[in-house]
Amino acid sequence: MENNKKYLTVQELVMAAIQRASEDPFYKDAQERCSLEYSMVPTACEKDKVQLCSFDTIGYAEYGANEGIYGCIEFRGLWNNRQKDGNGGQTAEVFVAKTLSTTKDAYIGMAMMMTLISFHLDEFVRENLSRFD
Repeated sequence: MENNKKYLTVQELVMAAIQRASEDPFYKDAQERCSLEYSMVPTACEKDKVQLCSFDTIGYAEYGANEGIYGCIEFRGLWNNRQKDGNGGQTAEVFVAKTLSTTKDAYIGMAMMMTLISFHLDEFVRENLSRFD
């Protein structure tokens, strides 16, 4: 049986979530609190296909070892068939962001941003279950 699904890449999935999050009024508040120095999907995983939807999406903020506050979104669980077969890691950073600010407002803003993107990513997956195995 041939599988004709067009799986999403990590990049496509994260960008869809960011698009949805950017339309949320809470996201605009988060952006006002936290001006980003940069944000990106790490190149190590951006082209990876998301075939399974047996993963948790974890978004959080943390003070970095260097200057500023970092935001991170991770997948924990199974999102591709290599993992189902016992190959490959089961936790991966799929989005990172940084602000040079170290204020309480920036920390709260970063946490809001990461959790909103995570929420919208989960919602997108749930609404598109037919795109996953």
